[in-house]
Amino acid sequence: MESVEHLDELTCTAQGSIARAVATMAPGGDSARFVNDLRTEVTAVDDFPDGADPAIVRELHRTDTVTSVAVAGDLPPAHLERYAAGLQDRLSALPGVAKVTLSGFGVRQFAITV
Repeated sequence: MESVEHLDELTCTAQGSIARAVATMAPGGDSARFVNDLRTEVTAVDDFPDGADPAIVRELHRTDTVTSVAVAGDLPPAHLERYAAGLQDRLSALPGVAKVTLSGFGVRQFAITV
């Protein structure tokens, strides 16, 4: 991987029978070339264990899901929704966070009687 231009960081994790490597591109790099160079390097690896699935090299986008957070408690649903909306605002304000999506709450409906 040392030959991949604009490689800023390479993080590898393994758990059980699954391994994952995430390569971070330094600013100023061409993402298409970066992914292609990574694909070339990974394809050149010839000592994966027998029976291993083929390696998949793909670009992660800034809006790919990184984590999910569940909000639960002994509060009325409207209070939980307000808390979750505040949490959404705080998470969105963190540096490097591209998008925070709130889901799981129903659409509010109002009935107006005249």
